[in-house]
Amino acid sequence: GLGGYEEPFRSAGVTGLELLPRLRSEDLLRMGVTLAGHQQRILEGAQSLQSPPKGDPQC
Repeated sequence: GLGGYEEPFRSAGVTGLELLPRLRSEDLLRMGVTLAGHQQRILEGAQSLQSPPKGDPQC
């Protein structure tokens, strides 16, 4: 799972949700996320934090 990346994220100063949408694959590589599938899942999840869910009445 992705839970093993908690410590590298903390060490890199990514301790809250506000920085996640700004991450790029290069950042993830520096933090030790080398598996492409894991990078994709993290980046897609981070991107979803930036835009409200489809059908959200607050749009």
